Amino acid sequence: MIRSDAEDAIWQAGPEVAFVAPVIGWQGFVTRPQPSFAPVIGDFVAALSARLQQEGRANPDLAAFGFWLRPRQIEVQRKRMAGRAPLGMVFHLVPSNVPTVAFYSWIMALLMGNGSVVRLSSRIDPVQEAMLTILNELFSLPEWQEIASRTRFIRYDHDERVTAWLSARCRLRIIWGGDETIGRVRAIPLSPRAQEIVFPDRRSMAVLDSQWLANLDAAAWRQVVAALQQDFTRFNQQACASPTTICWLGTP
Repeated sequence: MIRSDAEDAIWQAGPEVAFVAPVIGWQGFVTRPQPSFAPVIGDFVAALSARLQQEGRANPDLAAFGFWLRPRQIEVQRKRMAGRAPLGMVFHLVPSNVPTVAFYSWIMALLMGNGSVVRLSSRIDPVQEAMLTILNELFSLPEWQEIASRTRFIRYDHDERVTAWLSARCRLRIIWGGDETIGRVRAIPLSPRAQEIVFPDRRSMAVLDSQWLANLDAAAWRQVVAALQQDFTRFNQQACASPTTICWLGTP
């Protein structure tokens, strides 16, 4: 499939947004997919994984993401999704409360060979900014232009006209957010050939076994309390994995 002059013209006349990775405009943006798990995709993800794992203590969330992207894990994903084909351009609308969700969403689309437009929140988060800096370093290298040309991380204020323009041109729209946000975006039409995946409000519950806790030694108790504290306080308790209810088995 050859990219036409008409397609180039459509994207070059696209809506005005802030481009954050890569920091170029719509020029050169390619919607034609690559084969799923193409060699260049695997090589890029391996390079990104190595770079992120160097972050260590500076950005533990990014180091964890890099560990998740190591080649062994990607091979697991390749086997899990064997036989599936890419769709085309994926439009991601991601939440502001968990900054790294944007990159997990993008990487899964990338592995399948799809190009992506990822709309980031206008809220500036230091972890997200660190990730964007790393991506721009990689996107500037000639060996990763096949990836860079199919990726656009953008920001724009809540503007239904921009969302509608991108929704009409994507083959898959992914919406992360609360039920209200999803309802509002779903009112914006998609192309008849497009699909949609949504991640609405979710709640988590912590169940504590009093008898099991009472039998822990001091070191194990501290470990449990530290892990529970992290689950409760991570992302200001806005993540779907943050418990909002505690249930006790037995007497607390």
